[in-house]
Amino acid sequence: MITDVVMRGGSGLELMKIGQSMAIPVVLISGEPHTIEQLEGGPVPFLQKPFRLAELEREIERLLSMPKQA
Repeated sequence: MITDVVMRGGSGLELMKIGQSMAIPVVLISGEPHTIEQLEGGPVPFLQKPFRLAELEREIERLLSMPKQA
């Protein structure tokens, strides 16, 4: 799942929690990096906007290569 931390009408953090509860890999993006400091429960992959497509591709490949957690 790729979601913006700050979205109009909702929260990427809410989506992140749902994804994590379903064991879905999550990448957060934001143009407001201070919002990432609000996260609890360990590190989450994060890309600051603007970012290059190659950066996103590397992060996705890294997440998909990680062993699945039960």
